[in-house]
Amino acid sequence: MHFTFARLETGRIAHGRCMHNPPHDRCQLAVSRGALTLSAGAGLSRVRFEGRITRRQLLPPGLNTLTLAAEAAGASSVPRRLSFRIVA
Repeated sequence: MHFTFARLETGRIAHGRCMHNPPHDRCQLAVSRGALTLSAGAGLSRVRFEGRITRRQLLPPGLNTLTLAAEAAGASSVPRRLSFRIVA
């Protein structure tokens, strides 16, 4: 299973794209915070997550997005996206 974490931040529209630096036209920009891969057997799997991507890297408090996809024998599932909030 492959987990990708992102955080929605405020950006600005420049050259038709959403970029950092929020002074003018605002937009929502998904900023990648990291990824991790876990091996699991076939079937239903549960994963306990405590806000750490690595031993030293914590996800910041606030609204975060998780995209997960399962992979087996070279094929991958349709990615699913979840939003969750980390409170301090």
